[in-house]
Amino acid sequence: MLKLLKPNGVLATFCCSHHVDARLFEDVILSAAYDTRKVLRRATAYSQSPDHPILPSIPETEYLKGYSYELVN
Repeated sequence: MLKLLKPNGVLATFCCSHHVDARLFEDVILSAAYDTRKVLRRATAYSQSPDHPILPSIPETEYLKGYSYELVN
């Protein structure tokens, strides 16, 4: 997808697996950008809505994460 994105284009991507935390998810995205020699600027970070509460004592409840990035180059 990054190879098709034009400069100033926006990439929105989401993950709904509790096995992948936000840091790992962003690392995968940034690794893909590095592999395609693209520079991304994070525009927004998303999380699940309040009707899907996150219980800190149960990590599996924090499952939805998303980011939007703008292609810089």
